Amino acid sequence: MAADNAPGSMADPCLLRRNQCLSNQIAVSPDAPPEVVKFRLSPPHKHLCHLAIAMYDSGDMTSALKHFLELAEIGYAPAQCRVATMYLEGRGPNKDLPAAARWMGKAAEEDLKFAQYIYALMHANGVGVPRDDRVAASWMRRAADAGFSDAMVALAQLYASGRGAPKDMALAAEWFGKAAERGDTFAQAELADLLWKGDGVTPDREKAIEWYRKAAEGGDVPAQRKLGLALLNDRRSDARAAEGTRWLKMAADRGDDQAKAALAAEPAQ
Repeated sequence: MAADNAPGSMADPCLLRRNQCLSNQIAVSPDAPPEVVKFRLSPPHKHLCHLAIAMYDSGDMTSALKHFLELAEIGYAPAQCRVATMYLEGRGPNKDLPAAARWMGKAAEEDLKFAQYIYALMHANGVGVPRDDRVAASWMRRAADAGFSDAMVALAQLYASGRGAPKDMALAAEWFGKAAERGDTFAQAELADLLWKGDGVTPDREKAIEWYRKAAEGGDVPAQRKLGLALLNDRRSDARAAEGTRWLKMAADRGDDQAKAALAAEPAQ
């Protein structure tokens, strides 16, 4: 089984790639990282913000939402984003998707890049707003330009699939590359696929192997399998073939059926 026959994994950009609670990913404290600190709060509103966070952390979602809404109404973008995700996930109130979209849009307009990313996904999915791939691509580009790695990956997927923008594999490779340089293992594996096939980039299998290795070392199982196949099929070096077998075994041990099949097809040593 040749490595160049391994399918790419152009996942649906509508889907979040990390199965985590959205609300918990949003920093709202005025003492948080620079992206949040730039949204200034007066001392009384800082106190309200800390109170809202305490209510949220204690599980009192109704009180937390009440206080976050007060902050959202005065234009505090992190609170707008938190309110949006609480409506989106049904934390405190019942789900209210139009309200979620409205508040997420307000936070996105304030250049909160996480909000821009989620707002793009909402447009791509038609969640709380009419589905609109062009609008989704536009917001995804803003979040990617701001340095949000997940948005870079999603934007690359949009270019690769031709959703919301003309299909452009060179731009897909460029954005996968930017996310890969930031350590995103999914992007590293996707970039390796493109380099291996020469899709949107000049084919370079040695560089592909380098990126497969980075993704594999980061725990990406398909990359472990693809790296294993690439090295195993390189007959120039017994050491490389042995390393390839090790990576295939690692992927197989983690449940990759294609890796298991590749190992079963190898001649007995």
